[in-house]
Amino acid sequence: MADIAERCGLSKATVSRALTSPEKVSEATLSKIRAAMHETGYEYNSLAASMSKQSLKLIGVMTGSLREPLYLQSIASIQNIAENTGFNVMLSVSDFNPEKEQNILQSFRSYRSAGIIILGTSLNCAEKFILPLKDKLPHLILWENYKSPEIESIGFPPEKMMEMAVSHLAGLGHTKIGLALMQDLQVHRPMDRYSAFIYALGRRGIDFTPEHVQFLSMYRKNPSAITAGKSVMQRFLNMKDRPSAIIFPTGSLAFGGLLQLQSAGMKCPEDMSIISLTDDDMTANVHPSITAFSTPHSEIQKCIRQFFQALNNHSAFTLNSRELPVQLISRESCCRFQ
Repeated sequence: MADIAERCGLSKATVSRALTSPEKVSEATLSKIRAAMHETGYEYNSLAASMSKQSLKLIGVMTGSLREPLYLQSIASIQNIAENTGFNVMLSVSDFNPEKEQNILQSFRSYRSAGIIILGTSLNCAEKFILPLKDKLPHLILWENYKSPEIESIGFPPEKMMEMAVSHLAGLGHTKIGLALMQDLQVHRPMDRYSAFIYALGRRGIDFTPEHVQFLSMYRKNPSAITAGKSVMQRFLNMKDRPSAIIFPTGSLAFGGLLQLQSAGMKCPEDMSIISLTDDDMTANVHPSITAFSTPHSEIQKCIRQFFQALNNHSAFTLNSRELPVQLISRESCCRFQ
């Protein structure tokens, strides 16, 4: 570091600040330091340096799965923002297993993490494992909608989302509506969606048929999302009293369901309508294009930036809004029931 400082005509303190908190140094100074590092082959090990100072700028990121596009895009945003604010990222996968969640969170604490970001939890993870650490370990839960004001989480309001999906399909004359859910009812988000689905059906006067809710075990058995979508669609097609419309949790699963429907010689939406609870390039560009809820990644990125800013400023982190905006994009995959 002393060589870099001498070559650039800067103090060691300025070089250290540029390496540990680049947001506090001008772009011109950063460029000069990076050029000197490149010329000398110097590599700064921020993890080792932080550990030696007993002040590790580490963010623990726990995700339930690496197979969900929502999570993957958010992890990429976390990594990018962390790099720009001088933090290191430690990523762990819980498989939505409560025991793993507890062990991972304890590991983050033992590594003196500055904070934790969580994507996807088991049913009682926040209450059991996160709240007890609230005063010692700042947290942010993405894509989940916890009701407790003590839990800093942001996600889609499941009641509003299911109400809009069921209302859209019921308005087209569908009275037999199916729902595909990831995992099982021990995972937070599917549980919320399951309850909201039953409530939305009741508000529309539609009878709830338990068989019309099918669960995906893609995390444990490790098929691709598209394969899992094809599998669950075949289950619906095998039913004697099958639904005329299916709600899928993600675009990839909905695409898999569409492929299976077409391979069975059936048409979408004439024989079955499809809705995805998340939107992506696949749902927008496949034929027929899939009706889906817009996914506000920009709002998630904003929350991530606010979280890192609070950590850097050593200030309390509180979300201003805990609900993501909900908008249903009507496309070709839904039509009036014949």
